Amino acid sequence: MVRLEWMIFRALFFVVFLWFLGFATGAGVFVVKNKSEGVLASKKKEGVWPAEIYAVHSSAVNSFSASGIVDAFNTSSVSVVDETSLKKTGEASKKIESSRAEALDGAKSEQEKVFLDVSAEKAEQGDTLIFKIATSSKASLLVNGKSVPLAVFNSSSVGIYGVDVRSVLGIIPVKLIIGGRVIQEKNIEIRKRDWMVTEFTLSEGQKQLGYTPETAKQAINNDDNAILYGIFGKPGSVVYFDGPFAYPLSQEAEIVGAFGNIRKSGATEIRHLGTDLDAARGTPVYATQNGIARLARGLSNFGNTVVLDHGNSIFSLYLHMDKISVTDGKLVKKGEEVGTVGNTGEYSLGHHLHFSIKLNGASVDPLRFLKQSKDI
Repeated sequence: MVRLEWMIFRALFFVVFLWFLGFATGAGVFVVKNKSEGVLASKKKEGVWPAEIYAVHSSAVNSFSASGIVDAFNTSSVSVVDETSLKKTGEASKKIESSRAEALDGAKSEQEKVFLDVSAEKAEQGDTLIFKIATSSKASLLVNGKSVPLAVFNSSSVGIYGVDVRSVLGIIPVKLIIGGRVIQEKNIEIRKRDWMVTEFTLSEGQKQLGYTPETAKQAINNDDNAILYGIFGKPGSVVYFDGPFAYPLSQEAEIVGAFGNIRKSGATEIRHLGTDLDAARGTPVYATQNGIARLARGLSNFGNTVVLDHGNSIFSLYLHMDKISVTDGKLVKKGEEVGTVGNTGEYSLGHHLHFSIKLNGASVDPLRFLKQSKDI
């Protein structure tokens, strides 16, 4: 009797199992595993449950059997994409592929080793920060909410960020993004830098034109700076620089005008956004790196001026030159002569080279930039 009851029990269990298997098959549940990436995607046919696609990260799935029964499922790792609004099968397929591709990118970023390095975690106003990223995935970098262009050097992506001379102080966030997800975060502390305050002295040419400090400032901003900032606002898409940047003269010169210097006369003040290097008239001036000449002509206040675009929104400027050795649109090599030292332009007090760097819209200390670019 006991044996008969046991056989009946086993038969009933087998019938229930077959019923359950038929229900699961009819519901259209299927599981696809990409073995190379460890990403699981599960889709339910419309009409059985709400039409949704679940993209499951590999970390959410511990194991699964051939029958499609998932042993572990962590819903906190599930991203839901609503497809109820998709009208056509073709559109639904594209949405599915997009979701699967995003899940794959996320899985890749979790599985591979992603390395984000920064040249300094504390910086002053006017400094330059070098970021290096080691990853085989497409990455983007945000510093203080601003996108930083990346260039590839020696298998690493390099981002160069300029801390503007007038940058706010405190902590700024850094975010490394891969596949639409923040993979790594850092914080950079921006510290105050002490700036010299000197007398705003007019040149003889400015005096002859009847300028006051205020009208001289207006002329600089309305004339020359308007031209220059128009160039900075339209950076080229080609990266020309291929490493550290070099000093623009054959040997180091005395600084006769410091970067960030506040030149003041009464209520009028103007910021010196470059470094003035003392040199004799006719001294050759060299390109600090490879670049294309975006401007090579005389300006009323800054005199004979050359602006080189090095790529990734990095510009170098050479002002007050005696002569210009390049032309607009010319591709210039690092170390190639771009002109000679002079005393041209209404806003010049003697022979010198005014050397400036603009970095993604920020005015940075050009001599610190040269030193810090060695980390590229």
